[in-house]
Amino acid sequence: MKRTGTVTEKIAAFLLIAAIGLLFLGGCSSNKNFTVLEYEGVKIPSDIYRYWLSSFKYYFVSQFEDITDTAECWNSDAGNGTTVGEYVEEYTLQYAKSVVCALKLFEEYSLKLDDAETDRIDESIDEMIYYKYGDSKAEFNKALMSTYGITVKSLRKAFVMEAKVNAVEEYLFGENGKEKPTISDYEKYYKEHYMRLGVIMVNTAFEYTLDSEGNAVLDENGDPVKRIFSEEEVTEKKEKVAQALIKARNGEDFMSLVSSYSELKVENRQNGFYLCSEDYETLVKGGYDPKLLSEVMKLNVNEVSEFTLDDAAVIVKRLPLIEGAYKSSSDAEQFSRMEGYLITEKYDAILRDMLDDIYVDDYVKTLKTIDVKKGFI
Repeated sequence: MKRTGTVTEKIAAFLLIAAIGLLFLGGCSSNKNFTVLEYEGVKIPSDIYRYWLSSFKYYFVSQFEDITDTAECWNSDAGNGTTVGEYVEEYTLQYAKSVVCALKLFEEYSLKLDDAETDRIDESIDEMIYYKYGDSKAEFNKALMSTYGITVKSLRKAFVMEAKVNAVEEYLFGENGKEKPTISDYEKYYKEHYMRLGVIMVNTAFEYTLDSEGNAVLDENGDPVKRIFSEEEVTEKKEKVAQALIKARNGEDFMSLVSSYSELKVENRQNGFYLCSEDYETLVKGGYDPKLLSEVMKLNVNEVSEFTLDDAAVIVKRLPLIEGAYKSSSDAEQFSRMEGYLITEKYDAILRDMLDDIYVDDYVKTLKTIDVKKGFI
């Protein structure tokens, strides 16, 4: 079972890393590998840690449109008093800590990787060498050293670590897992982490031109054709929003107002939108306004708020949760990530007591996102 939580993702995924700046610090170079994290005899070497940092750097640049591989971006504010680069560094450290804990659990649970799994790892590396480097292990090693500061041997160790983490997760949360979430776990998580939202959206700047079948008309460049509203139309739109807002604040049935006023039409949302506290990163990556999302997540039950965007006005009301919505035929589709979030929470609880006792070398604090190269695997 592949989980997209704190250990293998936290924000779905195995991320990459490399750093060369520290190798040449002060005009001196050293290829000596050393332990940077350790927990009860389980160790993470410096080259694999650099590989992870480089990989995470690649992930964030490739997945988030507003993150670029520039000094300006890495030094920019990411919120909560940290820079974007510092966020990636902390992300990497937490990932590494979770891995070293999982490797210890792998030992304690007496788990083993079967031959098929180790063969799969070797085959995946062989395929990379064959298809990308003309079957030249020397060229692949050269690329790994140049980008990550690791060899094929170390890359294999990193892949084996990942496989062991997955084995622990399967042991705990798989089909017959000893910690597989129960019905009461789902109910508790739903009530503590989800909110239900009614949303009225009114376009205030333009509308897309549609053909007779309701599809957007495209211009010669393949972009949707927009019809810009006249001043009179904009005024009418604003009056429409004002009417809806007054009725919402007077306590009229909000979902009825959605049907009457909203221009946002989404199938299977008759009960509104369900938002989890863990959805923020995924939604921002998908293009949602981070400031608007943050404000929405602060709403209390039955609170109504209005948001003005560049091309639309949005009225949002936080509605009471519907009992058992996560398993209902009408709403279950909105809870596709719930199992992963719940497993992450349970897994974090298992690891929590171990985290404080992990040795972390000072090297980790000096290794910066801006100093490492972007990964490529």
